[in-house]
Amino acid sequence: EELWFSGGGDRYEYGLVKVYTAASYLSRDYFHECDPAEAPFSEIVASGDAKMMVLHMHYPASIDEVAESINKHLAPRLPQATAATTLRHLSGALTSNKIAQGGLHPGDEIFLSCEAGTMSVAFGAADDASKKALSEPGLCEAFWGIYLSKSPVFDAVKEGMARGFPERAAALCGVEAEALSGGWAQDLAASAAALPQSAAWSAAALEHEAEVLEHTVEEDLSSLAAKLRGGGPGGEA
Repeated sequence: EELWFSGGGDRYEYGLVKVYTAASYLSRDYFHECDPAEAPFSEIVASGDAKMMVLHMHYPASIDEVAESINKHLAPRLPQATAATTLRHLSGALTSNKIAQGGLHPGDEIFLSCEAGTMSVAFGAADDASKKALSEPGLCEAFWGIYLSKSPVFDAVKEGMARGFPERAAALCGVEAEALSGGWAQDLAASAAALPQSAAWSAAALEHEAEVLEHTVEEDLSSLAAKLRGGGPGGEA
């Protein structure tokens, strides 16, 4: 299923060291309106529709450190009866990967995909052959709650999605097809530059989006706009 970049933000340690950029990708099912007043954060956290968070590393770290950090923030959000087992399984999925065992370096990426209550953990690419699938109760909801709940651990991703989600919804409806014809990544970069640093998507997230979409975005948006004009905003993407 195709997923759409919907915003992101930077994770800092001690307010000084940028550890990673988190970039969120959502299925078309989350975009119900062409002009939403805000991102449906509660729905995104709770829904079983496909979604993915990509962690793009900026600072060297061991996979054990990353797993420990994620687990620390997950623990209070998981069902108490199964929390210990869930955290153990997630740590195993993260630390057993051969790519990650050599340490994480700037540019490395962790793909955490969720659909129908199952989380897939992969390194380097979402379809990594060595990815692990975890069907632990409450894991996906707890993980996305770290970033998008009413009290997120890190504000930057939620701030980025507050800006990115409405713009993506408009683009999917074809409202901004003409403006975006020069390139989606360039348009995002211009929008981000106009925002305060705390609310802007990071350059790394934009660069990641450009790498993924540069060779297809113009053709895809034009095709999508034509389909939606023919079938209305409720048409299939």
